[in-house]
Amino acid sequence: ALQRFVPALALTEALLGQVAVAMESVSAHVFHRDIHPRNMLIEERVGQHPRFGLVDFGLAVSAGEWRKGGWRERGAAGDCRTWPPSAWLYFADGEEEVLDECPRLREEYEERLDTHAVALTAMEVLARLSPRPPPGFAESAGPLACYPPVLAALWNVTQAWQEYWVHASRFWRVVFGAFNSGGNIQELKAACIEVGVHTIVQQSLCQLREALLEASQACAARADAGEACGVAAEIAGQEQGSARAGDFDFATASTVLGMLAALLSCGEEQTKAAPGWDEVRQSLGYEKAPEPPQPERQLSAAADA
Repeated sequence: ALQRFVPALALTEALLGQVAVAMESVSAHVFHRDIHPRNMLIEERVGQHPRFGLVDFGLAVSAGEWRKGGWRERGAAGDCRTWPPSAWLYFADGEEEVLDECPRLREEYEERLDTHAVALTAMEVLARLSPRPPPGFAESAGPLACYPPVLAALWNVTQAWQEYWVHASRFWRVVFGAFNSGGNIQELKAACIEVGVHTIVQQSLCQLREALLEASQACAARADAGEACGVAAEIAGQEQGSARAGDFDFATASTVLGMLAALLSCGEEQTKAAPGWDEVRQSLGYEKAPEPPQPERQLSAAADA
């Protein structure tokens, strides 16, 4: 069962690494604001991981203007299944003061919409491709004692994701239905406040992050013991630009899971700054994207020719 997680982890690593390379260049200029699997293109390649591409920049905004307060002129937008708690609160309350009163939520909304959405996108890929836990796993007493620690920890991640996804999808259906049918949006927002949607989302995200951290630590322990996942590179795949070769090992799995946890934003006071795209890229062993040619250099080259 453990080996069946490897292709899912390897594909998640490829998506996260490739998107980090792209976003390192893009995020200096724009925030996408609508990252989710439906806005990803996939090019299949024989003997290699697929190539991932991010599309639909229809909701993108200037990063500079956004950070200077441009977010105050725009409401929460995009697929709400990938919203952090601050976006849900801002949507429901409708007033910018609700974020001004809580600096950590304002910082989350200003800076972490895209990183959080990428983490959830990669997490959805991991969860959907991973093997399902055995019947009764979630209800069993002390599941970590009944199964190998790494296997139980990975199943706990998929269970935590499923719980989050149930809540997020339920709220999304209500929001989408109201906008699609011309429903009363103010009543919808009032209901979100009454139900405490942002709190429910926050709690589910915290549980998911904790499960990811525990799984990362379990994989790190196996890596420290010198163990390997035992799946050859031709099965796990090897993305062009990655520094790794050979087996997809426990150390790599630990890094992927830990990075997903670090990128998730749960609306809490951050004891450690969220990793930047360059840190994500470097931790996964990907090279920086080449700088695009400058217009003046292109003109000079054309004149020389």
